[in-house]
Amino acid sequence: MPESNPCYPPRSHAAGGTGPISELASRQHRPSDRGACAYSWASSTVGPVVAGAVRTRRRTVRLLAPASGGYLLGMIPSAEIAARLAGRPDLRASGTGNPGALNAGHVLGKSWGAAVSVADIAKGVAAARLGGALAGPAGANLASTAAVGGHCFPLGRTGGKGVATSIGQVIGTFPVYLPLDAAVAFATSGLPPKQRTRSATTAAPA
Repeated sequence: MPESNPCYPPRSHAAGGTGPISELASRQHRPSDRGACAYSWASSTVGPVVAGAVRTRRRTVRLLAPASGGYLLGMIPSAEIAARLAGRPDLRASGTGNPGALNAGHVLGKSWGAAVSVADIAKGVAAARLGGALAGPAGANLASTAAVGGHCFPLGRTGGKGVATSIGQVIGTFPVYLPLDAAVAFATSGLPPKQRTRSATTAAPA
């Protein structure tokens, strides 16, 4: 520890020496200086701990925003909106009963199915962009994954399979992976929503 630090006496003072140096040390360690020394110790010891806790909390809050935003984007019912615009009944009561692009194309027509596909892909891409703007690459991955979850498991209603939204997720986070994701989407497109989501998240890049 440096001898110039007033909280630590010079060696001559610690050894009980005399003379100008000892006198200077005794002045530095008067009782009035103990509060300053205690404050210095607390600042150097507790300060980093508190700073680390604050950084962790800020990072957590910073990642909650992309997750929430991505989930809300994923909840946008593209197929339901298309059905209402087309003046047709709820897709859950028509065709396969799945509120997704494939059933929309079967019930509403190919053009409506294509529009729903584009909208669902856009949800994944938009979530990735939003997450990236809020928290960088980690936020992009978290938000786009949450968008797939929001599409498959929206609050208060039945969701889709997440095929198109997961493609948007890959486009927004790791475009090179798109061919493999498209293959996984094609292979699992006939599975129930829960199994589809599990397959997509397992194959998604870290």
